[in-house]
Amino acid sequence: MNVKLKQVREGSIVVVYNAGNGYVRGTVIETHTDVKNGIPGIDYDLDNGEGYWAYIDQIQSVVQY
Repeated sequence: MNVKLKQVREGSIVVVYNAGNGYVRGTVIETHTDVKNGIPGIDYDLDNGEGYWAYIDQIQSVVQY
């Protein structure tokens, strides 16, 4: 799925490719038009409370908007 920034918001549940953990399910904490190097992305937390960030193209799917 080619997710766009407007398809996620704070509180959205997403499946994200996390280099250390493979595909994970997380809750979006914040969206960014420039998370790094001019590329949009998100900050998200896993169920265990660990926080990460990801480029928008790392989002595999939006489970809940």
